[in-house]
This record gives sequence, structure tokens and C-alpha cells, in this order.
Amino acid sequence: MASLKKTALIITIISLISKVFGFGREVALAYFFGTSSIVDSYLMAIAIPTIIFGWLSSLSVVYIPIYTDLKANYGIKKSNEFSDNVISVSIVLSIICALLGMMFSKSIVSIVSPGFEGATYDMTVQFLNISIWSILFTSVLQILISYLNCNDKFIQSNISSLFFSSIQIVFIIISGIISSKMLVYGYLAANISYFAILLFFSFKNNFSYRFKISFTKELKQAFSILIPVFFSSMIMQINVLIDKTFASVLQEGSISALNYASVLKGFIIVIFMIAINTMIYPMLSKAFAEKNIIKFKDIFSKGTNIIIILFVPITVGAIILSKPAISFIFERGEFGNTSVIMTTSAFIMYTVGVLAISLRDVITKVFYSMQDTKSMLYISALALALDIIFNILLIKPMGHAGLALGTSLSAIITIPIFFIVLRKKLGALGLKNTMILFVKSCVSTVVMGIVVYFGFSLLSDALGSGKLSTLLSIILSAGIGGTIYFILMIILKVKEMDFFTDIIKKVGYKLAIKR
Repeated sequence: MASLKKTALIITIISLISKVFGFGREVALAYFFGTSSIVDSYLMAIAIPTIIFGWLSSLSVVYIPIYTDLKANYGIKKSNEFSDNVISVSIVLSIICALLGMMFSKSIVSIVSPGFEGATYDMTVQFLNISIWSILFTSVLQILISYLNCNDKFIQSNISSLFFSSIQIVFIIISGIISSKMLVYGYLAANISYFAILLFFSFKNNFSYRFKISFTKELKQAFSILIPVFFSSMIMQINVLIDKTFASVLQEGSISALNYASVLKGFIIVIFMIAINTMIYPMLSKAFAEKNIIKFKDIFSKGTNIIIILFVPITVGAIILSKPAISFIFERGEFGNTSVIMTTSAFIMYTVGVLAISLRDVITKVFYSMQDTKSMLYISALALALDIIFNILLIKPMGHAGLALGTSLSAIITIPIFFIVLRKKLGALGLKNTMILFVKSCVSTVVMGIVVYFGFSLLSDALGSGKLSTLLSIILSAGIGGTIYFILMIILKVKEMDFFTDIIKKVGYKLAIKR
């Protein structure tokens, strides 16, 4: 357990550094291009391959439980042969999809971006013909990440992501100085670098590869599981596409504003979820393969409770501090006050759903660990239908912010359905304790929210409105509020707080020794 906590801390630190690079990328993009048609074209062009052909990454999802089972029951040779097979199939399918994408690029852009015309449309098509080749690398690198995680190399699989954002930052700066067309080449180069580093770490950890496509029992099993995952993944990607398609008919910069808001939301989720998500899937798969259902449910229950402890206060704090935070991060160069307002409104609506989205991430891992992909398909289809309905209802009165709220509401509504289905499959999940914890978290968060709101207001008045003063006000008010929340949860005797207090004690002890 101690080693797991240490690994979780290291992964969180690496993820934080990676997200700092990611923010650097978005800040550079905002500085040089703001919320413009160029950014809209670029974002749509790099989103389309993921949206239409993102199902290729589903191979990495079905890979983990089968690889884990083969390694546990038949040895490393059998599991490596399965890896060869899956990667080879992924390469062939990726090349076919990339070629099809180039052939029909104009039609694809016309369908997914009905509001794009003239230069914006032409630029999107040009960008897409280049970005489409990223799927060849992303599909394989996802399998390599799964391979490293299955072999307990969590740190290597996470540290590789640092190269992705750093390469993009360099190309965004070059694009801003020389030509905007370099943006998409930076995206492709970043994916190639990410793949190369993962491949290096994999080879360092006894990975070997030879091109081989053999229709073994395991590969057939993978594809039998993959079919529902494929449709589920397609539905989830269409869900993302729907928002961008609706946004393409709104004012210029709507897609850009949604992107910046989504990146900020993603930063919050990933920072606090990366360690949980990285380790919980292999742990769940192993427990299920060993038929240890009690341990399986215990892992899921602890993961759920930790997410609630983290994301209830994060939701409230992020909403309260949204405008000053977005202004501090992005407002410079071409990113002016209008861009701040557009991005803030979208971010607040996205933030409403971060708890539900985080819970969904863990619940998804539970279904995939059980190799139950059909349930995910049905619930994902419902989520898509809800998102479309909410988009139609909210786009007129709320514009692009309504699209963000629609995404959050669809996630919130489907969470209870996930739990109902899981309870039928696994029996009691300890939801009574989870609900008690949720109530305690909400009570503590109300107090924290009041402290953060008035604390930021008082600190802003005292320190002034400059960039550094704003940052200091955000950090101090969030820090004080977070500390109060932490203390209240301990007073309310939330046993899961031991997870955090143990980490703090160990870090404090090591710092004391070094001194």
C-alpha cells in the first residue's frame, strides 16, 4: 500500500508538470491566435481524426484484461504474442483509415463543420489531410501505455506525455512567427515523439515486437469485446463532435472558447484523477481475473469515495475562481476581454459536471475490467441522445455555454444509471456509506465556498488587480479554503481522509529528514 501511495504521488507530480506544459501550449495558442477562425480550423482538424477514427484506441481498452489474464495464466511469451497481434492489426487498420480520411476530407469537413465557409473551410481541409496521419501513432501508443501499466511501469507511461505538449509549444511559437500552417505539423510531430518515447520505455521493459496477424482465440476474443467498445467509443466521440458541430454555426471563436474551457476542465480532472485512473484499471482487471469480487468491489468503492472527497470542493472552488483564473492564464496578446468572457461562461458550465465525469471514468474501468462492454454501449448511447437534446434546447438561450452545460447534464443524469446496472451485476456496492460521505463533503464544501469567495474578494482588494496579485489571491484563497475543507472532513470522521493524511505525513517526514 505504501508503494502504491508513493507511485500515486509521483504520477500526480508528473501529471502536474505535463499539464503545466499543456497550459503553456494553450497559452501560446491563445497569445498568438486568440479565439479566431484559424484556431477553430486547427482544433476541428485535429479533433476529426480522434472523433471519427478514435475507435481504434479501443483496442487498448480490450487489450488490458486479456493481456493480464494471459500473463497470469499462460506466461509472458503468450501475452507478448498477443501484443504483437493487437499492434499489427492496429497499424493496418490505422493506415486504411488514414487513406480513407484523405480521400473524403472535403466531405468530412462539410458534414462535421456545416458553419465553415471560404478560407476557414479550405484551411480545415488542408489541416485535416495532415492531422489524419496522427491516428497511426495514437492507436499504437495507447497500446504501449497499456502494456507499461500492466507491467507496473506507471511512471514511464506518464512521463512520456511531457514530450507531447513541449513539441507542440515549439511549433505553435514557430506558427505564430512564420506561418499558421505549421500548427498542424506540430500536432503530428508531437504524436510521433510521444510514440517514440513510449516505444523506447517499452523496449527497456522487455517488450519485443514483430509484425504478425494471426487469428488466434485471444484476438477473436478481443474483437468480440471490441465491437460494443467500438460503438460505445464512436458514440462518445460523436458526443464530442456534436458540440463542435453545433458551435460551428455560432459566432467566430465559439469552438476556440469551448476548447480553452475544456482544456482547463481537463486539467482539473487529470491532475486529481491521473493516479487513480492509471492504477485502478490494472488492479480491477487483476482482481476480476482472480475472481476476487470482494477485493474488486473494495477497490471500486475506495476509488469512488476518494473522487467525491476531491471533486465536490473542486467544483465549487473552480466556479468561484473561474474568471480571475482564466484571465490570469490566457488574457494576453490576441486573447482579450471578450475571449475571457466567452471562455469563462463555457468553463463554468463544464465545471458543473466534473464530479460526474470523474465518476464515469472510474465506472467505465469497472465495466471494461469485467469485459462487459454492452452495458457501456447502451448507457453511452443514452448520454449521446441526452447531449443532443440539451444542445438543441440550450444553444439558443445560452449559445456556446449551453453546449458545455448540455455535456455536463448528460453526464450527471447517466451516473445513477451506471450505479443501478453495477449493483445488479455485483450486488451491494456500499452506496449508503458513499452517500453519507457525499453529504459530509457537501456540508464542508459550503463552508469552504464561503471562505474562498470572501477570501478572494478581500485579498484582491488588499493586493490589487495585477497579474501577480491575482495569482497570489487565487492561491491563498484556494489554499485557505482547501485547508478548512480538509479539517472539517477529519472532524466529521471521514475515514477515507487517512489516504491523504498518510501522504502528507510521509512527505513531511522526508522533508524533515532532509533538513
